Amino acid sequence: IKTKRSEWETDVHGLRAEVREARSKHSALSTEFSKRFQQLNIARKVDNLKAQLSHQKNEVQASREAAKKLKGEVNLMSEKMKNLEIDKESFGETAATMTSLASAFGPRGIQTFVLQTAIHSLQLATQEYLDTLSDGALRLTFELDASDKIVRRALVRNSDGTYSERSLGSLSGGQWRRCSLALSFGFSDLVARRGRMSSSLLVLDEPLTHLDSYGRTQFGQMLRHMLLPSTESGWGVSTILIILQDLAAEQLEECFDHMDDIVKHGGISTVVLDEGKK
Repeated sequence: IKTKRSEWETDVHGLRAEVREARSKHSALSTEFSKRFQQLNIARKVDNLKAQLSHQKNEVQASREAAKKLKGEVNLMSEKMKNLEIDKESFGETAATMTSLASAFGPRGIQTFVLQTAIHSLQLATQEYLDTLSDGALRLTFELDASDKIVRRALVRNSDGTYSERSLGSLSGGQWRRCSLALSFGFSDLVARRGRMSSSLLVLDEPLTHLDSYGRTQFGQMLRHMLLPSTESGWGVSTILIILQDLAAEQLEECFDHMDDIVKHGGISTVVLDEGKK
């Protein structure tokens, strides 16, 4: 019995050792399996990430190609917009030309055209005299509105050389007189040129009203220029009859070679010649 017991104990001891060894191997295998499983999961994740990265790369490439295509379309649209702007300007000019032609050949077109031409010529002639009377400090313009009414505008030179628009009613007496004289002479000049009429006599009634001493001197020089023959850019006027007060007349004496006076006394008018003869 003792012998059997000893054998059994030996067998049990051996079995326990085998169990421990089997457990150790099982633990090692479990650990190895866990590592391999983790590695497998990591590999799968890496593969998934690679697949996602590849997919994203393809999407980026597709986006770049789409952006390049859109850029080409934008450039094409920009060129088309530029061409459209050019066409728009061309059509605008054509429309303006057609509108002008329609207006010119309409019921009032020819009359308006002739009137506009005359108004423009009047403005040029008037401004020439106004430059002399004001030393370029005043400008007078004429325009036709939609109802063919003549609109007059006055421009006054500022200290910096620019011009500001002023209403005719706000002009000073001297400025108004200069504009009035220039307009009268410009109109007479225009009538003489258009109608091919000439006169040897110029009659002026108190033309120096509201003019200062310098303005009267400028006016006198302009009158002297009118006395030049028409071949020398003058009016070809031989006689200028001016109705003046004594003080104003004295300021014009140096502008002419001879000045005759008309004196009324006792109801009788006599002409006193510059040479002193009656």
